[in-house]
Amino acid sequence: MDCYQKKINITDIFQKLPEEILEVLCKDKFLLLIQTSKKIREMLKEASIPLTIQNKEDCKVIVPEELKDMLLLNILFQLRLSKCRLSFECVEVIAEALRANSTLQTLDLKCNNIKYDGLRVIADVLHVNTTLRELYLGDNGVGGDGASAIAEALRVNSTLQTLMLEDNNIGADGTLAIAKALGENNTLHTLLLGNNYIEDEGVITIAEAIRVNNTLQTLNLYGNSITDDGAHALAEALCVNRTLHVLELDDNDIGDDGALAIAKALRVNRTLQTLWLGHNDVRADGARAIADALLINSTLRELNLNCNNMGDDSARAIADALRVNSTLKWLYLDGNHMGDDGVRAITEALRENRTLQTLNLNLWYRKGIVNI
Repeated sequence: MDCYQKKINITDIFQKLPEEILEVLCKDKFLLLIQTSKKIREMLKEASIPLTIQNKEDCKVIVPEELKDMLLLNILFQLRLSKCRLSFECVEVIAEALRANSTLQTLDLKCNNIKYDGLRVIADVLHVNTTLRELYLGDNGVGGDGASAIAEALRVNSTLQTLMLEDNNIGADGTLAIAKALGENNTLHTLLLGNNYIEDEGVITIAEAIRVNNTLQTLNLYGNSITDDGAHALAEALCVNRTLHVLELDDNDIGDDGALAIAKALRVNRTLQTLWLGHNDVRADGARAIADALLINSTLRELNLNCNNMGDDSARAIADALRVNSTLKWLYLDGNHMGDDGVRAITEALRENRTLQTLNLNLWYRKGIVNI
């Protein structure tokens, strides 16, 4: 029986939905809004429908008893409780359920300020849990100690594939712990560490890790005060890494020297498909080097150079690359210092390019994204 048929069967029993609710979704499409009553839980369990419990923006504060009852369903595949002001007791209930739950694959606890204590109980259960695939813990104030606790779990956990630790102030020490774990973990493929005060000291340890790690595919390091030194370390790692597909380095302090190193890596790397360098300090030399790399590179699909300090010379170099490159599909160049000559060079190159699909040239006085 498909989702739509199940929806009809279940909604027939309801006359009116309560004002304070949890949002419950079917695996593929919207199912129903329900209250956590015993009768409804029993019906859902009997129907064996895979569910997502997700808080509404105006939902009431979750209390441990309600949460425990819902987790006992053992048919949940996603639990999303961001911005729910979860108490430590609630986090303990979730952790305990993860020890026995055989269906939950996604756990989202962003923006709950669970701190180190809450993070620790979640990390402990990762040592034994074998079903969780995605874990979102952004903006929880866990610090370096929390990152270290998660890192210890990563050493033994063999199922987690996505880990989000953005906005947690883990610093260089916490990053070092994560980096060491990456040397042993062989299942994680997405790691989101944006806005964590990692700086060059931390990113150098991550670079060392991706030299040997053979599973990580997406790495987000935005907003970490990474300079040219950190960019050099990452570039050297890209020369030998064969699994990373996405590298996000926007909103850092990378200049021409770092861009030159990354450009050199793009000449030999054969796996990277997305590179974000927006909101850095890449100028003419760095932009030209990246453009020259595009003459050779045949794997990059998306390049973001928004809000740097590139001018018309950079635009002309990129235009030359577009005449030759046959793989780039998305190019973002807005917020740079390109004048009419630079824009004209790029638009003329589009007459020869047959693969670019989206070009963003939003300048201070121009509006719109050009979809080709």
